[in-house]
Amino acid sequence: MKCLKFRKEKLYQQTLLNYNDTRFNDKELNVLRKRFISMTNGSKYINKEQFKNNLAVLGLDSISCLADALFQAMDINLDGHIEFEEFVAYFDKITYGTQDEKAEISFRLIDQARNGYITYQDFSNTMQQLIKSYTIMKGAELSYDIIDHMEKKYQDIFNLIDINKDQKISLQEYIIALTKNPQILDVFEFLKKGVTQTIKESQHIRDQMMLYEFDKLNKQTADILNSLSEQQEKSLTLKKKQSVKQKYGVDVLIDDDQTENLVEKDNLSWIQNLSHEQLKLKCQDLYQKLQKLHSDSGNSLSKLENLYHEKLEQEGFQEQILIKQVSISNNKYKKSSVQIGNEIWDLVINMMLGIQMAVKSANAVIENFLSYQDFEIKQCFEIISYQNKDKCKFYDFAPKVFNQIRKLQMVDNDSYLNSIGPENLLFSFMQGDLSTLSELTSTGKSGSFFYYSQDGLYTLKTISQREFFLFRKILSNYFYYLKHSPFSLIIKLYGLHKISVNGKKIFFIVMGNVFKTEYQIHKKYDIKGSTYKRTTQQDVDPDVARKDLDFISNNEIISIDQKKKDQLIEQIEKDSDFLANNNLLDYSLLIGIHHVESKDCFQMVEDCKNLNIVKSSDYNKIFFFGIIDILTEYNTSKQLESCYKRIVQGPSISAIPPIEYSKRFQNFIRSILSQENI
Repeated sequence: MKCLKFRKEKLYQQTLLNYNDTRFNDKELNVLRKRFISMTNGSKYINKEQFKNNLAVLGLDSISCLADALFQAMDINLDGHIEFEEFVAYFDKITYGTQDEKAEISFRLIDQARNGYITYQDFSNTMQQLIKSYTIMKGAELSYDIIDHMEKKYQDIFNLIDINKDQKISLQEYIIALTKNPQILDVFEFLKKGVTQTIKESQHIRDQMMLYEFDKLNKQTADILNSLSEQQEKSLTLKKKQSVKQKYGVDVLIDDDQTENLVEKDNLSWIQNLSHEQLKLKCQDLYQKLQKLHSDSGNSLSKLENLYHEKLEQEGFQEQILIKQVSISNNKYKKSSVQIGNEIWDLVINMMLGIQMAVKSANAVIENFLSYQDFEIKQCFEIISYQNKDKCKFYDFAPKVFNQIRKLQMVDNDSYLNSIGPENLLFSFMQGDLSTLSELTSTGKSGSFFYYSQDGLYTLKTISQREFFLFRKILSNYFYYLKHSPFSLIIKLYGLHKISVNGKKIFFIVMGNVFKTEYQIHKKYDIKGSTYKRTTQQDVDPDVARKDLDFISNNEIISIDQKKKDQLIEQIEKDSDFLANNNLLDYSLLIGIHHVESKDCFQMVEDCKNLNIVKSSDYNKIFFFGIIDILTEYNTSKQLESCYKRIVQGPSISAIPPIEYSKRFQNFIRSILSQENI
């Protein structure tokens, strides 16, 4: 061990070089050196086996081929090793590089033979590897029709990039295509939507085929009955026998005598040409088919039809949401992205894998209703790191409850995992970047760590053990309040988890992003209704939220129409009353302001009942609202803090009893919403 430690320290000194051609500063280079040394295990370079071992926490054999491609893209001189200079060059390009530089890395990932161009075979092989890894992660199997569908997608994308139409894509063509349509570089968006969507489309097609068979058999049965009914009127010898088939709403009539010279009517000629014995056999055959279909589906025709149309309506509604939902710029998170070799790489990967297993488990459960026990349930999953064999335990709390919350908020589990599950790795792969979530340390008192999904839709926030137990205590109230308050501004929490590695416990929640929009948030305010030291230094990062006194000093005006203003005040009062009734305080109203540059952009934001996004009445701004930081209880510690600070600092402090906090919060919000332009 001492020898290994000495070798690592010696190597660290050897890598203290000047890199004038890099865009990293000295501090960032120092971090890269440590990351490089940890991956080499004391060697001067990273070999392919070491590189794979750093990915092996995923435990997927199928990722091996992708690891080979990424290794080769980083190995610039093709000597089978990644040296520190190559290591720095790769991270320099994916962190600070232009789109052309990133496109070059993506190009090398596909052109593994280093021909200088990409053939359709190269492209197709890479995409098949990605799809294979994706389906293993999703636990899905692809049918032949979906595979055919995907191959057509490969060809369409290849043809789109192949500008010269010579069946070869040069680096220049690749860069031009990506410049014109950056969406192609985003793992060729169909990976996010294509596989999942085509699986759903295929399921709908199968449902539709089953309905078609039901309708066809039902029509044939009705036609036979009509024909037999006509013959009954013409023949006195016809006898009726009623089938036991009552639950289908059809009476099957069977004739004892043979009937001839049937009268032709409509399209029943094929029936009329049959003998009576053949009619009986046909009826029996239809009845047996109906029975089999009924037992297979577990639904009657009407129930299945209703279910199918309901699915279509839901899919249509979700499709509208997908169209309206926008990709969120993540440039501000890119520098802190957790990438391969990072000291918390394993932790973040384990978080993503644990969430994936938890959501898949929740998908397998049929939810009829929630019981008291559902709020107390916890599930444990074991994740083994293939690199160091450490046992990691992932705990998922109240899975059925959070699955219901996601459904209430129209969050599809597939898209949820696409954002924060390990599938996200594949979405960044074609950018030459195996990054996971983006890390950010809280600027507040809590010191929590935030991990943002690459699309910016979700945030994983570490919480204290006290906050963890508090949330479990109020979870039932929280769920039923959201269920009956569809327009609530309270932050939406989609999961409560704990991860344990070598005795170290980390508690975290998954929450939605208040600012899930493509529009840049030009100003942010964190409003508590308190004025004691509620200000932010003017020279801090503009991305940091300003506070109550800043809002007042900047003469900010929430210029929205009176009807919306009344609705907003009413909802904020309801939300803060709920929080107060649960003995909570210290929450904030987070306000985001986007300054509209074009009236066309303004018109794209639809007016809706949702109060999280509101257009200004003067057509110049778009406002975003959300109530955050709801996990602070007015316990003994807060009571003592309140007594002390009231004496020393006065009544404008934050730590006051929940009812008082709520009333002051409401009054302050009401006052800033009542301000008018002068």
